[in-house]
Amino acid sequence: MNKQEETTWQAANLARIEERLADVREQEDDTLFTEWWAGHFVVLTKVDGHLRLWLMEEEAANTTWVQSILDLYDPLHLVFGYTQAMLLALAWQPAPRRVFVSGLGGGSLPLVMHHHFPHVVLDCVEISPAVVEAATQHMPLPQDERMTIAVADAADFLAAQPPQTYDLLLLDLFTDGGKTPGHLTERAFFQHCHDCLTAGGALAMNLYSQAQGHADRLQRVRDVFEDVHICQVHGGVDVVLAAKGRRLSRFEILHHCVEVQRRRQFHFRLPDWVKNI
Repeated sequence: MNKQEETTWQAANLARIEERLADVREQEDDTLFTEWWAGHFVVLTKVDGHLRLWLMEEEAANTTWVQSILDLYDPLHLVFGYTQAMLLALAWQPAPRRVFVSGLGGGSLPLVMHHHFPHVVLDCVEISPAVVEAATQHMPLPQDERMTIAVADAADFLAAQPPQTYDLLLLDLFTDGGKTPGHLTERAFFQHCHDCLTAGGALAMNLYSQAQGHADRLQRVRDVFEDVHICQVHGGVDVVLAAKGRRLSRFEILHHCVEVQRRRQFHFRLPDWVKNI
């Protein structure tokens, strides 16, 4: 697919996204989905032109922690800064062929990757079937052979993959209050991630910097990966960028991200996040 063919495909794809959003735009602001799953309420609301996906613990049902936000009038804009910063991993792999995404949430990351990289194949994993149901029913998720969604634990899924399967791993694994399940921050998990990456592949993972044992979690990443950078995002979120084999300086990361931004025309400024590394 040459540049003109990509542009034509993206125009048609954007029209499909707009068509899928037309009905929900017309709906009144309301709660569109609620389901109980494994000690959490999965809730999807429409408020002020945005869809918000919440994952709330039973004892904290009034949480302000939103899992995912989709702008109904600019669906290719990643609303959360940390999800924008996760795409700094493209500095190591600017033209990925196969990408792993977990968790799915509202599907914003795979939606953006699917649109801006017309060749990429996306394997999305989400542990909560209720989240998958909410996202597939109400979000404009791609529906073609380039994207699959599996209900599974990320660690189990990656452990079953052959070596060097993925060019990028995008791990958005927060639960309520910014918690990350402990087994997804152990050395064994990071080793599985390393093994699944192609040479020069990269991982991006969000971690709450105020969590107990955060320094130990970062050290376990450094024990496994050859190149590790931390991008500090507002709200106490660290985006961990870890690469297999290929080392980049901060200047090289900026250079590559400027080129990716020029080539892909994201609806946000990816290079601006390099200053937070």
